[in-house]
Amino acid sequence: MPAERMRFFDGFHRSIPAFAAAGNNLIVEHIIEFDWWLDDLVLMLCDFDVFFVGVHCPPEELERRERERGNRTIGEAVYHMKTHNYCSYDFEVDARLDATDNAAKIIAAWRLRQMSGAFTGKHN
Repeated sequence: MPAERMRFFDGFHRSIPAFAAAGNNLIVEHIIEFDWWLDDLVLMLCDFDVFFVGVHCPPEELERRERERGNRTIGEAVYHMKTHNYCSYDFEVDARLDATDNAAKIIAAWRLRQMSGAFTGKHN
């Protein structure tokens, strides 16, 4: 991975607990490309209430969306999907379903959550 990209994601990951420590509630969209990124995030966020949601989509749909957008590399999303099989989530949704319904499901699950979730360090 190029040094510039490493520095960017190191800073991005460090910014999440900084924003949370300042009292902000956050929704962070992030493809965790490497298991060591997840390890780092679990350590950095161990003092916070993290509800880790996986948004899943079949490969055909990902590639259809890439083609429709016209500014994506076909196959990149499928590559990312295959690289994060080490994650276990507190809740999962199907991206093909209605976004409003998925949001309602996520909120309902978040309200019922247990404080010990996927970010307790037991993701493998």
